Amino acid sequence: MCDNVNMADLIRQVSRKSQVPQTVVKKVLDNFRDATVENVEAGRRVVFRSFGAFYRRDRKESVGRDIRNGASGKLLKYGPKKQLAFIAIRDLKNL
Repeated sequence: MCDNVNMADLIRQVSRKSQVPQTVVKKVLDNFRDATVENVEAGRRVVFRSFGAFYRRDRKESVGRDIRNGASGKLLKYGPKKQLAFIAIRDLKNL
C-alpha cells in the first residue's frame, strides 16, 4: 500500500529540510502553483531540467457511451478541452 503525501506533509518536509518557517514555504509553494498554472494556461511549457515539464495538452472532441444505461446506452459527445499534463525526466520515470 502506498501512503500519499498531501500539501501539509510536503510543507513540513521542505520546512524541516531547508530550516525555513512553514508559512514561508506555504507561500512559496502557492506562488509556484499559481505561476505554473498562469504560464501553462498561456500555452507555455514550464520546464525544470532536473525534474520534468508541465504543459497544456489540447484534447480533441470525442464520443463516448452512457454506461449507466448498459450496452445500448446513448452516445455522448464530449467537446474539446485543455488539460494540464506533466512529463517526468527519465530518472524519475525509472523509480
